[in-house]
Amino acid sequence: MHLGNTSAQFLKITINHDVLRKMLVQVRQEQKFQQLVGQAVQLGGSIALISHYFGISTAEISARRRLMGIHVRQGRNQVPGEEEEAAIWNRWQEIKVDNINSIPALEAMMLLAQERSLSLTVVWNLIRQWGKS
Repeated sequence: MHLGNTSAQFLKITINHDVLRKMLVQVRQEQKFQQLVGQAVQLGGSIALISHYFGISTAEISARRRLMGIHVRQGRNQVPGEEEEAAIWNRWQEIKVDNINSIPALEAMMLLAQERSLSLTVVWNLIRQWGKS
């Protein structure tokens, strides 16, 4: 007699739905994390900024930039004029972020950088400067 000819059930496959649900949540969180990091890099986030918010090493940030084809110029960042700075200040006040070290604050800064066509680092530096005042 061969195993293929038997009618006895010897295998049962089940899915643990609770574990699967948790795994899917974790995958979505990781996707969001990777998306945020990628967006921060694309918007001109400095190594200091990306390391601050995501805890990623300098080597990994540099590797991401290379993979994304982003070349960072050396030297100081651009400094916005008074009108530009005032517009950023007013918009930042509209957004009302409590903790500038939070991911929601970073997302708000990314929005500002996109709206004003500035690098994320320039926006971050301004907001940190205002926080010290």
